[in-house]
Amino acid sequence: MEAGASSSGTTRRRRAHGRRKGWRSKISAAVVFAFVIGDLPTLYQLVESQRRGISFWQVGESDRQLRTWRANIDCYGHATVLDGAPAVAVIVCPSGDVLVNFRSGEEPVPYWVPRPGETLPQTDLAETAGSALAAQARAPVRTAQGFEVICQRFIDRQRVLRRIRFPDGRCFDQVVDAYSGRILSQGPAPCDPSC
Repeated sequence: MEAGASSSGTTRRRRAHGRRKGWRSKISAAVVFAFVIGDLPTLYQLVESQRRGISFWQVGESDRQLRTWRANIDCYGHATVLDGAPAVAVIVCPSGDVLVNFRSGEEPVPYWVPRPGETLPQTDLAETAGSALAAQARAPVRTAQGFEVICQRFIDRQRVLRRIRFPDGRCFDQVVDAYSGRILSQGPAPCDPSC
């Protein structure tokens, strides 16, 4: 009888140990799951930085640039040149967003500046934009040397086609990476406002 009693006592201990072990594995799995879920934004940034060819830390800003392009794709027209800074032209949209175009030779390089109330991210281009605008904040505004964006549209998920007309009547198409503002290609184009 004692052998049977000790056998059932051992069985009960094994079951109790098995239940504790089951709870431990469930808790461990939950902790691992929480860490994986917590790291998903980091994983997203890592994958997107590699895909876009940008720094890990610039992914959030490039996402914001794309969202702003999408929200303002119908906002285009005359770019206002700041007096004393012919390399900087701006287009202010009804949404409050401002498209700053830095002139690098012939090609305006677009960069969206957040509407009032949003913070300007700390990236090299954002710092350049902030410095350029701060230096010209008190300058009178003129439009004589500006250019006009006569049409723009998305070609695909991330590329924007812009048709730009200069005061001398020349036009060209410019393909812009909406994530980075980088000019992917450009060339002469007819001055037709439907691109």
